[in-house]
Amino acid sequence: MGGRSFDKKLPTNVRDRIAAYVRENSPTVDELYDWLDELLSPRGISTSRSAAHRYLQRYGDLAKDMERERAVAEALVGAFGEEPDSKVARANIELMHAIISKTTRDPETGGLVKLEPQEAMFLASALQKLESASKTNVERVAKIREQVIEEVVKKAIEAAKKGAAKAGVTLGKDALEQIRSELGLIR
Repeated sequence: MGGRSFDKKLPTNVRDRIAAYVRENSPTVDELYDWLDELLSPRGISTSRSAAHRYLQRYGDLAKDMERERAVAEALVGAFGEEPDSKVARANIELMHAIISKTTRDPETGGLVKLEPQEAMFLASALQKLESASKTNVERVAKIREQVIEEVVKKAIEAAKKGAAKAGVTLGKDALEQIRSELGLIR
């Protein structure tokens, strides 16, 4: 099995510049090789056309995965509608988990990637935010359900009052509490 990819040995700011160059220019292998040579040779780092080709393949595979995930998310939003919905939120959380899972795997070997301390911190933070989003989503759904139930109860009580008034009967506080009780909504 080969050693680490040339870009993994570079400082983060240089890796970011390479990724930005590839993202913005969609270079050919030769264009990337020439650009890398200009960028890295003053630093005493050499690379090869093969390394440039492998980088473009990895980057292309990652870009395809991200585009596929984006298409799935857009399809889900299309299926569930534009409004915030617990299903969409749940789908987004699941998609984020899938993306995190993919980013912790080496695309060449399929094994786990050794994370730098800062990367591990960001990953832990992302997972914590996902869990928080999941909890917030559950709480939001529960609150919406509670509001819907309250609205239904109000409408049911108003309908009972109107029906009783038509029959010439006035519903007292005890009768209204009994209705709430029958609906399982005693407070």
